[in-house]
Amino acid sequence: MFRFNNNAGQAGDGCLGSPVNSNGYRHGRGRLRGDDFGLTARPSLLGLARTYLETQARLWPELAGTPAVPTITDAVVEAMADDFERRFRIQLVDVFNPAGLRWVWTDIGLGYVRFSDEGSNPRSLDQQLINVLQRARHDGVFIPWHYVCADYAVSGTLACRRGYIVAKMLVERRAETGVAWFIIDDLGRMNRNMLESLRLNELVEATQVRVIGASDGFDSSNQQSKVMLAMMSSFNEVFIDQLKAKVHRGQSDTFKRGGIVQHPGFGYRLVDVLTPEGKPVLTRKNTIKKRVEVDPEAAEWIVRGAEMIVRDNRSPGAVAVVFNDNNVGGARTWSSNRIRKLYARERLVGVEIFRRTKQVRDRDTGHVDVVQKDRAEWMTRECPEMRILSDELADAVKAKLNLGSMRFGKNAAELRRNGKDPGRRADVYPTVLVRPVCGGCGKPMALSRSTGKYKSFVCLNSIHGGHGCRNKGNKSARIIDEAVLKAVSAQILDEGFITDLTAEVNIRLAETARRPQDAAKKLEQEIASRQRQVGRLTERLEKVQDAGGLDTIFNKVAELNRQLEAKRAELKEEQRRNRRPPVTSVKEKDVVVALTQLREVLLSDVGRAAPVLQALVGDVVIESRQVEGQKRPEMVARFTIDGIPAIAALDRGKAAGANDPTVGLWEFLNTDRWIMLGKAPRDPRDDVARFRHPCCRP
Repeated sequence: MFRFNNNAGQAGDGCLGSPVNSNGYRHGRGRLRGDDFGLTARPSLLGLARTYLETQARLWPELAGTPAVPTITDAVVEAMADDFERRFRIQLVDVFNPAGLRWVWTDIGLGYVRFSDEGSNPRSLDQQLINVLQRARHDGVFIPWHYVCADYAVSGTLACRRGYIVAKMLVERRAETGVAWFIIDDLGRMNRNMLESLRLNELVEATQVRVIGASDGFDSSNQQSKVMLAMMSSFNEVFIDQLKAKVHRGQSDTFKRGGIVQHPGFGYRLVDVLTPEGKPVLTRKNTIKKRVEVDPEAAEWIVRGAEMIVRDNRSPGAVAVVFNDNNVGGARTWSSNRIRKLYARERLVGVEIFRRTKQVRDRDTGHVDVVQKDRAEWMTRECPEMRILSDELADAVKAKLNLGSMRFGKNAAELRRNGKDPGRRADVYPTVLVRPVCGGCGKPMALSRSTGKYKSFVCLNSIHGGHGCRNKGNKSARIIDEAVLKAVSAQILDEGFITDLTAEVNIRLAETARRPQDAAKKLEQEIASRQRQVGRLTERLEKVQDAGGLDTIFNKVAELNRQLEAKRAELKEEQRRNRRPPVTSVKEKDVVVALTQLREVLLSDVGRAAPVLQALVGDVVIESRQVEGQKRPEMVARFTIDGIPAIAALDRGKAAGANDPTVGLWEFLNTDRWIMLGKAPRDPRDDVARFRHPCCRP
């Protein structure tokens, strides 16, 4: 009775599949669930099989020891559990064959048992099954093990329960299965979804299968069964709605009182609450009370991951690789998406939010949509003891992740449709030091090989001669990086470069100190004057009784408000011009220190060095040039060295301190250079460093 073969469709004496069941779900599923969703845990399944054998042997002694009710042994119980699990996973039905058995029953039936929550008593299935089998024996109905269906810890509001769908398959194919009775413990075990209960009632009416409730006395053969089914199904569904409301109310109250209503997540841990004497505090349910605290080891990894994203320009995927390699949190399942969700949590900055989202579940398919609720519905509380990241670091991580997402996928496509350039994601998370520009067509070159140590670039236009480009062949990323770094390292620590840069900085500082500041005061006076005019007109509006002159006053107020906005914008720009740097002059030794730090960063990790090098040299143009006396042309890289933007990029990560008086100076010069009064800034092409390097040949 419980023998198997390799063909799932031939197990037992007959096998029925369900390519598409009555609900239209292929293999009994309408959603992306595993085939073990609702499958009884193995120990409970073994216990359920043993309970079946013990109960049926007592109720049907004439069948005890036969293939229908075999003698209880560990091997038999294991085989029955395997049989149940196979039918549940594959959504197939083995047809019960009574050949060779004494016909001591009047009808064949099926039994269905279920409970909703993993916190419930797992013996609930056994207890329900005993009730079902006893009621079946009372009516002379035999339920074979093939026709026992169950769902473990699955809500009765879902119509896509796998065990329930197998039970419906048995009913749909009554002609083959011989099922005439559908026995449950009570209607609440079968469904807590009124619509699905009515659908099942239509199915059993069409197939003339009788539904019996062992505990609640429901009988579909009763003339009043439709009324009872509608009423009891409504009560069951209302019971679930009321239960949800009570849970919602209780969780909200617990959250307001500072209790734990959700798992704290990675970075935190639950610890016992102790009395001053060191004894655990017990709850009203006689369990040990818990509190949330920061997990120091996990917090270190969270900070490290944030610094990798912000400081080292590592992508979420790269951070996930590091976390998996180090088994962070005892898991190797970190992914780019999980890293993004980790740093989106407000708890990391000491704020906990509850009721931010809600789940909208399709009860037929089980598909869940997570819907963002209005901010007014959120519940928040301050938890300063839960802070792991500073506000500055957390904001920087979110800004970096948002910048990366806006340059990829649907977000980037939306920007392009609106006529905006989303930029390149590789600029946010660089994997090479230099992203060259083709000298033949002026377009950025693409990585023809992006993995391994032999990364190389190619101009896509050169493949087919687009835009007249003839800059063919692959260019080694390693050789380009080495050539540019060699030239830059030699240039930035050259005495002449240091002297010129120091002199230029001091000239700019002197010009900044001579800027007039009277314009800002004059603008502030004009803004105050117009504000007084708006105030007087507003007072007149309150006193006007004749509506005929209101239009003139309204127009005048609108005009004054437009002037106010323009003056405020002008004042903001003037205040930006009037900023003063932290120092009035610099010495060569200060410049040497900054350039030395710059050189060290350029030789460090690619993620940190690439944006600094980009600020230092701008676009690196790769072109081929014919050299006299050589058969093959050489590749030449052209770029401009400008130290101030690069040093400013380093300057942003520093904190003000007495040991470095120039902190903030370079960022000031970098932003100020475009708004200086007087002569215009020099053309960046004036400082072009050219060199030849026999890197890649076309």
